[in-house]
Amino acid sequence: ARVFCICWQSLPRKNHKNYFHAKGSNLVRKLSLKYDEILSKYDYVVMPTLPKCADELPTETADLGDRLDRSWGMITNTCNFNLTGHPAISIPCGVNIAGLPVGLMIVARKYSEAEIYKLSYAFEKNFDWEKYVANSKKFVVNFFFLKSALL
Repeated sequence: ARVFCICWQSLPRKNHKNYFHAKGSNLVRKLSLKYDEILSKYDYVVMPTLPKCADELPTETADLGDRLDRSWGMITNTCNFNLTGHPAISIPCGVNIAGLPVGLMIVARKYSEAEIYKLSYAFEKNFDWEKYVANSKKFVVNFFFLKSALL
């Protein structure tokens, strides 16, 4: 996050034209095609909503870098789908040692919002997430694929 902020501060002073916007747009297109490819083989991508359990809030005296590190580190799994347009939903699937909920994110093909609502409903109806406690501070981010046979 610190590198991003330093680079961002230097952008307005230089004439980059539309280079960074075009580069970003091309990368989003590639990312979207990759998820489309995965979702052509599987009905859903199921993954942790966040890459780790929630941290404590930074203190009032924490520097800007620490505050940004904590906030930017939490969006790594969710921001992809904000950019690609794939529908995604987060539902609770357990709690961490501090008793805070841990989220499970379900991602589907574009324009399949109704399908993730059905799967989320089935999961919440058949799974008592409040009794599952994560035993570590950090989660390993893995992708799990499942077929709609669960419905």
